[in-house]
Amino acid sequence: MAGGQARGVAVVGSRAQTRGGADAAERGMYWYYRRHGGAVVVLTLDLAGEVQAITLTGNMPYPAGRTTRGTGLTSSYMEIIAQYGYPDQIVSGGTVLELTYVDHGVRFTLDSMRVTEIAIGAHIAAAAEVAPVVGPEPPPPAGMSVEELRGYL
Repeated sequence: MAGGQARGVAVVGSRAQTRGGADAAERGMYWYYRRHGGAVVVLTLDLAGEVQAITLTGNMPYPAGRTTRGTGLTSSYMEIIAQYGYPDQIVSGGTVLELTYVDHGVRFTLDSMRVTEIAIGAHIAAAAEVAPVVGPEPPPPAGMSVEELRGYL
């Protein structure tokens, strides 16, 4: 981040700063960069110091923080659908939606149908619940009686 300033660091052992309830000793640390207009960039590092995720949050547009498809803070739900299609996973609660795109490794959090957070990283795909694959039920075997076939109806 050119010109960014680290404003706060959550170091190993700071459980209060850990997202997702995991113990901080397992998660590493966070670097917070406050940007103009109220945007915040958070780098999540593992214990070896390697970046595991990057999260951008804010309620105002931040032109420097857009995805390769042009989605940024304050983008609408329909803009995301137009650029990425329908998500692999949707989690909703009140006015908040989380749209996860596993293949793209990105999760958008929307409040009142506007993007307030963009998270990227390998953990996005790992955290998404995989929909169960349900194949067609096999046909009944040949030679069954009418009574036995009723179980298939």
